[in-house]
Amino acid sequence: MCGTINIVGEIKEDANAEERGVDNKKLDDVLAEFFYGCNIPFAVADSIYFKNLIKALRPSYDPPHRRLLSGKLLDEAHEKIIKRNTNLVKQMDEEATLLVDGWQNSASNRHNVVTMLSTATDQKIFLESFDFSNIRETGSNLLEAVNESIKIAKDRYNATVTSILSDNAANMVNMGKSAQDSLNVVFSTCNAHSANLLAGDILKDSKRAATMSKVMMIQKEYKKTGLEDRLLKIGGHKPVLSCATRWTSQRDAVESMLKNQTAMKKVAADCDLEILNDERAIRPKGQVSQLLYDVEFQEEARNLLHILDPVAELTNFCQKSSSSAADAIEKWLVLFSDCPDLRDLFENRCKKSNVFNIVTMTANYFHPVYRGQKLTQEQLQEVKNFIFEQLDADALESCRMYIKNEGPFGALQRKQISSTKAFWHYAAELGHQNLSKFALKLLKIPASTAQLERLFSNWGYIHNNIRNRLSVETSKKLVDVYFTLRSADNITYEYEYFTSSDQN
Repeated sequence: MCGTINIVGEIKEDANAEERGVDNKKLDDVLAEFFYGCNIPFAVADSIYFKNLIKALRPSYDPPHRRLLSGKLLDEAHEKIIKRNTNLVKQMDEEATLLVDGWQNSASNRHNVVTMLSTATDQKIFLESFDFSNIRETGSNLLEAVNESIKIAKDRYNATVTSILSDNAANMVNMGKSAQDSLNVVFSTCNAHSANLLAGDILKDSKRAATMSKVMMIQKEYKKTGLEDRLLKIGGHKPVLSCATRWTSQRDAVESMLKNQTAMKKVAADCDLEILNDERAIRPKGQVSQLLYDVEFQEEARNLLHILDPVAELTNFCQKSSSSAADAIEKWLVLFSDCPDLRDLFENRCKKSNVFNIVTMTANYFHPVYRGQKLTQEQLQEVKNFIFEQLDADALESCRMYIKNEGPFGALQRKQISSTKAFWHYAAELGHQNLSKFALKLLKIPASTAQLERLFSNWGYIHNNIRNRLSVETSKKLVDVYFTLRSADNITYEYEYFTSSDQN
């Protein structure tokens, strides 16, 4: 009986949709875009208050119900996104980088491996999500997901994947190495992730760890409601706490404490006066107040900030959508150049995370501004060996002219063209197509998988604990549409900075 009622209900809904007519179709599309682009729950469409609002705005318009929004209209919006993305890829020579990373969706209690396309103009396109909840995330299993993603990219967007970028986990690296051998692609790892691991290495030192612990003691104490209110009232700032899920937060916490030091002392002094008249008055712990006046500790905190600051800047730089792997390596090459006591730690991290891999070093070499000038002689030799293995005789001759600034490359160099795309497109027009294609393939690789991490935030915002009944397919379509619409929206959403896992 229940099944019959549902079938009849669906037939009636389809009939109602036809009766609403063509005139309302444009309004339906705009309203649907509002629901998807602002992540409005579909149940709102059936609310009497929403209907009253629509009635007041346009009495003749009958808005779509929740099933239409989650069904036909969502399918249509998703098809539009696919067509839009297809045109974007077509304009970018139909070549792209595949971003790969894993993610745990707490709302559905599923572990996913998600893939995304990155075009030469920083456009990011959600591709596919694979359920790895009951599958071991081994290099070979990840390679299968990558193979499927490459096929989807070709079938859906006619896009050719020329490079793969993932995080630095051992299983991802194994996948990348296998992909290079079997799929004729180049592979690199996430520079932002490597920088974050370097920050962790810095804080493993016992003295620096002790300083960080004291900083957090102060920050947590002044995060208490009464003390934070007092701090803000006299012109201080909200205390920032470090959080494992928010990169650079250790640096931010130390910087926040040092900026708030004077205001914190003032609050502590005022509290000490008040407690003389009222024993119930709130005040900072004695140990915290002592640290605020501890000259040695304050100096240690400033030294820690001096070390963490360039690493945080590198992390933030690598997470920009406009930063390429070639840009990232240029930054890595000068990191801690003036801190010899940190060189061993720095070099160990670079080796563990394979920061100076052959792909990113070669990309840096073909950048018209960087040209590999900061690479060591040993690194340059590795690059030249790689180039010799990859290029045919015609491209090798073009490369020789590029190195020597001969022919058209000399003219391009004198014009000081800094845009990698413009430089190599001109080179292709002047007869060096093969070398240009090879150089651009490497120069298109992003510095990090940050855009994929942002997609995870979007997904957690959409398929959250309240909307946990969304099906897998509906969830994926909503993420695709929302992520694409958000890319054209200038509004900053608070959830990006204060997600449930980040709140302190």
